[in-house]
Amino acid sequence: MRAVLRVLEKVAELTLRASRARVLHPPTSVGPLRAYELHGPGEGDYLLVHGLGASSAGWVRLARRLRRHARRVVLVDLPAHGNSARPPAGFNPDTLGAGVREAFPALLASGPPVTLVGNSLGGAVALGYALERPEAVRSLVLLSPGGAPIAPDELDALRKRFAIATRHDARRFVGELMHSPPLAMRLLEPALVRELGRPEVQGFVHALDDASFFTPERVRGLVPPATVVWGKSDRILPASILSFYRAHLPPGTVFLEPDAVGHSPHMERPGLILRTILETHRRAA
Repeated sequence: MRAVLRVLEKVAELTLRASRARVLHPPTSVGPLRAYELHGPGEGDYLLVHGLGASSAGWVRLARRLRRHARRVVLVDLPAHGNSARPPAGFNPDTLGAGVREAFPALLASGPPVTLVGNSLGGAVALGYALERPEAVRSLVLLSPGGAPIAPDELDALRKRFAIATRHDARRFVGELMHSPPLAMRLLEPALVRELGRPEVQGFVHALDDASFFTPERVRGLVPPATVVWGKSDRILPASILSFYRAHLPPGTVFLEPDAVGHSPHMERPGLILRTILETHRRAA
């Protein structure tokens, strides 16, 4: 049931509030978003962006460790996700883009250029924002990023992968998502069926077309330095996406392919990702 995920999101929110997180509500034309702001004793600003069907709750464990090294850490719920509003016109690449373009400047206005960290769809969002607003971005950490063009058969396979209608489908999806899913994930299977089966999630996947993806020319124009982390056990996105980014991101981009890591490295190897974020931020100096 979705209620299970709502409970987990509530626990994550309470954890953030216990960490003295400030709740933010940046307004946008597609509805207000929800974000959480943590302050720490260190240096640097960071914005964490989740993937499709996820929320800021997935970043809490990493964010609490990152704040020890940071001046500011912001976790955002994308439109139609977590505690953010559902766009009246539906959730698609256009409404996602509008929400990001309007909310991110408000979230980042009070600080220096930010290190953007994004997973999956969040990786595509982070990269797209850095291409549009390079002056606002210090560096990028892209975890299994989407956004690259894929062949029609790969896009069809991706849509089928997200076609979650039964607990069996959810179990299969989790097995593709993580290198070695913990048994506790079985408890979330009914909730995953409900969450990933939402019209917003299914509508977004089916709205993807060639115009939704980056072109080689656009990606080559990236200014901020970037690190791409692609787990060798990632079975959600096709490997052709990694090949595209290897071929077209600027020279100097760092690529890491850790063993025994799936599509969400920040959840499976938070220590590795913390070190990667801090090193990428330092490298940008």
